[in-house]
Amino acid sequence: MVFFKKLPASHELSLLDLAEIRSSYLALSPTSPNIYLDSNKFPALVALQNLYPIFNPTFSIFTIPPQLDWPIHFDHGRSSALNIPLFNCTSDSLTRFYNNPDPHINTLEPNESYQITLVKGPLFELTSFSLTSASLISTSIPHSVANLGELPRVIFSWGSMLSIESLIDSLL
Repeated sequence: MVFFKKLPASHELSLLDLAEIRSSYLALSPTSPNIYLDSNKFPALVALQNLYPIFNPTFSIFTIPPQLDWPIHFDHGRSSALNIPLFNCTSDSLTRFYNNPDPHINTLEPNESYQITLVKGPLFELTSFSLTSASLISTSIPHSVANLGELPRVIFSWGSMLSIESLIDSLL
């Protein structure tokens, strides 16, 4: 089972200039941890969408405050994603992946405002990594994010309906 794959530093998606997206994010003065934006409003993303039509028409900017654990969940509307650090993505933050929930032990709680389903009850951590460079991740596997740093962690996340394996095959 594949949970994530770091992109080579030379891959064009690793080299994506996100200055315009960073500026847009800062101009929004976000109050929500999740911001969804139309990729068609950013020329660099339009060009990539034409090259890689496997990505959704919207992308997300996710912010996790310092010293906060984002709970175990899986995402709606995407099975995988390209995640790229924007601000303060260091080894002080950790994305953890877990086993699938057991209906006899776990409960699922949809949270439409964040477009996720929370997984309640015990799960086993299978692996983890720190998002410090462009990476592909599975969003259909239960995962959580801990920001143990002193500053908010902010990432660009562009979802796809492809499985993580198919996304990797399409891009590498």
